[in-house]
Amino acid sequence: KLQFSKRCLPRGARLRPPTIPSALVAIAGAPLTLQHSARTPFAGLAPIGAKMIGKLWGLPMMLVRIGVLFQWLVGFAMGWTSWRWGACTVAALFVLRAGVKFLTRTARSEHGDLEPSHASKQAGAPGRPRDRCGNAVHVQDRDLDWFASEVSRIHAVELCKASKYVPPIGAVASIRSALALLRGQAAEMGAVSACSGMACEEPVDDVLLARFLVATNFEAARSLELLKKYMAFRRDLGGWVAPKQDCFRTGAFIVPFEDRLGRPVFFIRLKYIDTSVPIEEIRRTFRTIVDSIIVHLLRRRQGASRSNPLEQYLCVVDVEGAVAQNISLALIKMLVQETTGYYPDRVQEILVLGANSKVHMFWRMAKPMVHPRTRKKLGILAHEEGISTLQRLIDRRVLPTTYGGDAPAFESPARSTRLADLAGAIVAEVHGEGA
Repeated sequence: KLQFSKRCLPRGARLRPPTIPSALVAIAGAPLTLQHSARTPFAGLAPIGAKMIGKLWGLPMMLVRIGVLFQWLVGFAMGWTSWRWGACTVAALFVLRAGVKFLTRTARSEHGDLEPSHASKQAGAPGRPRDRCGNAVHVQDRDLDWFASEVSRIHAVELCKASKYVPPIGAVASIRSALALLRGQAAEMGAVSACSGMACEEPVDDVLLARFLVATNFEAARSLELLKKYMAFRRDLGGWVAPKQDCFRTGAFIVPFEDRLGRPVFFIRLKYIDTSVPIEEIRRTFRTIVDSIIVHLLRRRQGASRSNPLEQYLCVVDVEGAVAQNISLALIKMLVQETTGYYPDRVQEILVLGANSKVHMFWRMAKPMVHPRTRKKLGILAHEEGISTLQRLIDRRVLPTTYGGDAPAFESPARSTRLADLAGAIVAEVHGEGA
């Protein structure tokens, strides 16, 4: 029973309750006007059903909005309702709308079904230009099974996609749960960008979080600590590691092209490494190269890659012509520290070409320091086997003749002056120098 106050009626107006149709419209219209078509209150709980409900109720919801507005306008004009009742109802509608909108967005973010506008806000700071980088990757609910399966394959170090890898029973569900938990923890921490600079931001998205999950065997708590460590590492560096003058002069590190899977190929030419150089200088050069790879992959990003979903790279260590002065335990220790501590699971596969007895000796000494999964990534190959492997992984049109391809051989660092020759076309493109 509706109660009205005569003191609130205009002078001479008669007290008349709302008609039954208008009352039904008001009651039904309150919840239905909170969200429009594709943004119903059901969207967070059942994304597929929400789309169907949105399509079925799109027109009725619009009509209900018009009906509610008409009912209140006429009611106020004719003096049917109390202005206090109207004001309280309108205020309640605003509060209810804000509450349902918040709950819907929270539930939908847990399903990975974010709207483009919301995803772009999470990808970087508001108002920051992002025209040279890809957006954050938030895998949609319909693709989460595929993404979790790929993450499981990468964790198992099943490098050949043609092997038709089948995840263990329960692995996909476990990975989805861990990713959802880590998403929520990162959101509570307010982590939206891990790094910025070089006209590029690295968003805290599913690709970055999945790499940390792989590195920690899908333990969300350890992954969160690894994320905090990585963000602190970036803050201490002031963003990306920019190249110092002449840091590429030796030509030991070069990233000239991608392989058939879209992975940048990072060549380490051991014979050009001078171990008499302070290890911190070599470390900085290594970080500059890896950061250039990360920026390159971010700039070319168009959603989650089907061939390289975690945006990793292939490392080729060429030991042909190397002598004892080109390698040291300090160098190996530095590379292990960087790839496991600060750049976890950035490298997907490591090929050592032209391995001899000295290489095998150093590997036996370094093996205890290497993570078991990293050991599975490593292939120590003789010259002929290494050539056939590179021909399988890399297009012969870009592969140099020294590695069994048709492209010209790499320039000698002593005769090179261009950054593209000293550090590779990918690094040169990132730092603004054409190939």
